Amino acid sequence: MSRIWMGHFLFLTLFFAALGCSTSPIREKSKVSSKEGSEEVDESSRPQPREIRKDEYDRLIKAIRSKSDDQVEEFAGELLGAKPEDPVVLNALAMHHWIKGRPKMAKLILSRAFERNKEGSGLHNNLALILLGEGEGVQALDEMKKALGQEADHRESHANLGSFYAHHQDFERARVHLGKAYRKYSSNLDVANNFAVSLRKVGDYSMSKDVYSKLVETQSENIPVLLNYATLLVENLRDAREGEKIIKRIKFLGPNAEQLGIVNELEGKLRAMREKK
Repeated sequence: MSRIWMGHFLFLTLFFAALGCSTSPIREKSKVSSKEGSEEVDESSRPQPREIRKDEYDRLIKAIRSKSDDQVEEFAGELLGAKPEDPVVLNALAMHHWIKGRPKMAKLILSRAFERNKEGSGLHNNLALILLGEGEGVQALDEMKKALGQEADHRESHANLGSFYAHHQDFERARVHLGKAYRKYSSNLDVANNFAVSLRKVGDYSMSKDVYSKLVETQSENIPVLLNYATLLVENLRDAREGEKIIKRIKFLGPNAEQLGIVNELEGKLRAMREKK
């Protein structure tokens, strides 16, 4: 059987909709006692946290995408000054550090976000990615499940959990979660490929072909994807004509030695198919 290629699970959540609890400031009056008596201090007279606008979040995300530490620190500092402990800002800041290869800092910032926001599918999803990077698969799995327990339709968590199961050869569970993620991320290489692989592994060859036929429209020069598709066509669907077309495309693109070995194996199976006719 030919070797298959599977993509990674790197679906971050920079923003999340449901926190599960209000983070709005509570304004109240408190009494402060002293020897001379007591007096009321109006807490509302102190500077109060304000809600952060969407355009301000967008500015931070733009800085994160630029991978500029200076800009991210500047914008995140401004927003946390306006609303300390804002979970969205902390979440985005943590992912910036994770992307930049600083997982310990990312984990520290996420722990700060969890202190005020016990719920939040995006937080759990991102913590899962950090744990995976540290080799803590069991804990990562638990965090992905927590994310889906709080938001059953959280597609990023479905994508990550499905890819996790696929990499651990549990293709039936992978198929279920990746199918849900595919509804939103059908054009994403890793989601589509891992979904198609899982479908093939559980015997749903027709659906796997549908996914691959759409994927190769945008991945026409991606040799690993084309090899997966050719393997499905030749080994499972026994579609010699379509399989040969994909193989010719792969050979034209110039596969490496390992890939060429798979091509030769598939061509041998094509010859055997023709000889039986």
